[in-house]
Amino acid sequence: MNKGRRGTFSIVVDTETDNLGRVIRWVNCLLIDPKVNDFLMIQKIRCQLDFINKFYVIKGNKYFSSKDGILFNKKGDELISCPVSFAKTKYFIPYGVTKIESRAFEGVPTLSKIVVPATVKKFGLFCFAFNPNLEKIEFEPGIKKLDLSSLYGCSSLKYAYVDSYTKNIVISNLKSPNKEKYVGVDFNPNNKCDLSNIAKLLLEKQKGENKNNFEENIRLKRNEYDEDLLRLIDSFKNNDNIISDEDSFSRGL
Repeated sequence: MNKGRRGTFSIVVDTETDNLGRVIRWVNCLLIDPKVNDFLMIQKIRCQLDFINKFYVIKGNKYFSSKDGILFNKKGDELISCPVSFAKTKYFIPYGVTKIESRAFEGVPTLSKIVVPATVKKFGLFCFAFNPNLEKIEFEPGIKKLDLSSLYGCSSLKYAYVDSYTKNIVISNLKSPNKEKYVGVDFNPNNKCDLSNIAKLLLEKQKGENKNNFEENIRLKRNEYDEDLLRLIDSFKNNDNIISDEDSFSRGL
């Protein structure tokens, strides 16, 4: 327990139960009293007390709030800190959060998936860093900039693709789960890059695959080698402005 002008922190051991009232997990909860206003002190305590499962802000605090055991600012639009021993394996950051504070999810070994809403505009340094078990992180459309120091040390994240259903940029430990639907790029979280660059790479690769598929489809439709046809294909490959609708192009032949 730390006392002083910065307020009081205390630890309470609690339990989580199932629908039948049976204890399924012991929970170490860090209580933050109404006077606490020092963010850096909370981060220091988080690192030192890595057995904490939940943050709980006592009613009356003007600076912080907690939801699902994670610490936010009072307004709830800045995610400040996730306890190191957070119990959940998947976490969906609430819609409306605009900022993820530096080191907010650093070193949380249980997390395997995080979904980031499009409302997030600012990512603090190392906010997701050093999570070797983080297998997937999804960024909703609209997020364009991410300093990849945010993902430093996340060794399972090796591949990026755009989900064909949600349109989210997904950085995953698995290569394209369905080659017919997904186009991806190799990804290294330790390299300097941002989401807009990843999206550009994906778009270029998608465009290249479309051209290759287009050429193959045309060849399958014509059994004989037609020089005029091959010239049209070459012009298509070299000029992005030419008709891109396959059916229209085929009818033109």
